[in-house]
Amino acid sequence: MKGADMLIAHAAMPAIAQRLPKWFSQRIAAPSFLLLPLISKGAPFALIYADQAQPGGIVLGEKELALLRTLRNQGAMAFHQAACGLEVTSPISALVATLRAAWFPT
Repeated sequence: MKGADMLIAHAAMPAIAQRLPKWFSQRIAAPSFLLLPLISKGAPFALIYADQAQPGGIVLGEKELALLRTLRNQGAMAFHQAACGLEVTSPISALVATLRAAWFPT
């Protein structure tokens, strides 16, 4: 699903492997990975990605997953604030504003 958080524990399983892009399988080939997209105005614009070298290697409890989602949401909010020219107030917002200025110069 587009825009959905995904934890793939066993990427080599045929049902998963056939859906992965060829470039991912050839260049990254992570046996397990986590994707947390950052969404703005209904469209993804960035991604938090983590992987492990062993199938099933990413084990997250509900608390850890909630913290990662909070980090993702704060990052998305900071990008949105920076894009709208709003004052950036939190440390993560300041970091994102700096990155945004470097990646998307006006």
